Amino acid sequence: MLLLGRFTEGRIAILERLREELRKRDFLPIVFNFDKPDTTTFTQTVRLLAGMSRFVIADVTNPKSAPLELQATVPELMVPFRPIIEEGEKPFAMLEDLWIQYRDWVFEPLYYSSLEALVAALDEKIIKPAEIRFAELIARKAERMKGEHV
Repeated sequence: MLLLGRFTEGRIAILERLREELRKRDFLPIVFNFDKPDTTTFTQTVRLLAGMSRFVIADVTNPKSAPLELQATVPELMVPFRPIIEEGEKPFAMLEDLWIQYRDWVFEPLYYSSLEALVAALDEKIIKPAEIRFAELIARKAERMKGEHV
C-alpha cells in the first residue's frame, strides 16, 4: 500500500508512524519520499506505485503535491484512496470533486485530532473499509461483460 503526504519535519512523522503500524499488520507500505527517478516523472512513479497497491492513504493536511498526485492517479486507477486530514485544516478544493466523481473508490476524508488518535482508528476507519472496498473493486474488475441478447 502507498502513503502520500508532505515530507516536512512534522508531517513525515505521521507517515513514518503509519508505515510502522501498517508493517505490524503485515502490510508492505511505501512512503514515496525518494529522489526523482531517472526514467520516469514523479507523477508516473506515483501512478505506478498506487496501481500496485491495495489502497492508498493520502495525508492532505496542508498539501503541496498531494492534490496533483491524486488528480493524476484517482481517475486512472480503481484503488481505494483514503484521505486523512489533521483537525482544524481544510481539504484542498478539488478533493470534494474527486470524491463526487470517484466515490466508488475515494473515501470521505478522515479527520484526526492527534497521531495517537489516528493510530487508534487505523484498523476500523482505514484498513477494514479499504480492504472491503478493494475486494468489491476486484470483483467488479473480474466481471465479464455479457452483453444483451435479443
